[in-house]
Amino acid sequence: MPPSGSPWFVDFFALATNFMCTVLLSFTRFLDMFQTYQQKKASTPKSLMSLRTISSSVEDQLVIWQWISDTVFLENSDPHVWWRTAGFALAVLLHRAGYTAESQYRHLIFFAYFVAPELGPAPDSAVAHSNWKSFMTDDHTPIELSWDWGFQGSLPAIRYSIEPIGKHAGSSIDPFNQYAGSQLIQQLSRSIPGVSLAWFEHFSKEFLIFDGPGTEDHESRFFAAFDLHPNQITVKAYFFPAFKALKTAQSKLAVVSEALVRLPEHYLYDFHGFDVLRNYMQDPSTNGLMTVEMLAIDCIAPMKSRLKIYTRARSTSFESVRTAMTLAGRLNSADLLKGLEELQILWNLLFRTNGSSTEELVGHVNHRTAGILYNFEIKPDGSLPVPKIYIPVRHYARNDLEVLQALQIYLQSVRKDNHLMEQYLQAVSTLL
Repeated sequence: MPPSGSPWFVDFFALATNFMCTVLLSFTRFLDMFQTYQQKKASTPKSLMSLRTISSSVEDQLVIWQWISDTVFLENSDPHVWWRTAGFALAVLLHRAGYTAESQYRHLIFFAYFVAPELGPAPDSAVAHSNWKSFMTDDHTPIELSWDWGFQGSLPAIRYSIEPIGKHAGSSIDPFNQYAGSQLIQQLSRSIPGVSLAWFEHFSKEFLIFDGPGTEDHESRFFAAFDLHPNQITVKAYFFPAFKALKTAQSKLAVVSEALVRLPEHYLYDFHGFDVLRNYMQDPSTNGLMTVEMLAIDCIAPMKSRLKIYTRARSTSFESVRTAMTLAGRLNSADLLKGLEELQILWNLLFRTNGSSTEELVGHVNHRTAGILYNFEIKPDGSLPVPKIYIPVRHYARNDLEVLQALQIYLQSVRKDNHLMEQYLQAVSTLL
């Protein structure tokens, strides 16, 4: 979930032998669309049971969205606008990704009741971006939607990330948006089976710092994210170690290391994967090549949770990608090496590097979110870290059309999958 900022962009993860490809959507551009959008009326579902008979056409799927629109929000309220924009996009993606009507209903109701009210002033509000500028995206939109292609042969999964924004965030009443995130997670812990607050409460105490100096570029301290499974939702929490690092005059890597040591019953966990990552980042030959950006957790039972360390590197050559994702040879499984071969195919298609591994990408190199964002997934079971990469099309691809064309060629030649690409293109064409 990297800050994006363009109306939409494709964001790719490399994992083992497969790639997960994500479409991130910013919703300010959807407002004008709704002034001209004509909804075809159809019979309104009155119960969850009736949803099971709904056909799979776009028009019928919008009946679910329209029905919730008519029953949840007051006209012209901020949550209503978020629902009419972000909620609409979520409905389209859920449909095109192959979710059942019942599952779509469940996830859309959750978004309507729990998420839309937490997104702050709507994009057409006079105070939308005047008080609080979210770091979630480059244009400060506090939500991203993503399409995860998953592994070969599986259906896509839809996910989204948000920054909860309080009513008075950025004002003298709540200058640092101090309350919205914790209040949302507490509320979800009472509403979603399986949500655990154990790690959330610990890392909140470690990283939600509101009395120290801010960073140079943003004030966002907490994000929440949701993985939408057919019958359940996984809640994730994201923290920014920079605030603790500034207050204590330490590196971000150091404060993350200390937070892990201070975990309650830390002796139960084996974070060997983090030790491997830290060893790479502190190695004199690679020290300074990447810095810690975020730390994320699953809000589930700690032994089942993942720790995810997000890092950013400024080098954009594919050789630097290979070094980062193998941690300079510390990770060398056959699956990872095969995945890197496939990743280079996609890389060359996207950026026209002519097969060069040493060529740096040309683009907005001085932007705060330029460079490459990596994500190292670490489990508390002693296993090695699993690397992922966000391919930076936002700053370095020529345009949206070329990104789509590159993705289509890759999926057809490597993944041998035309159907899902067609569904993805249908979703994009509906939304843009």
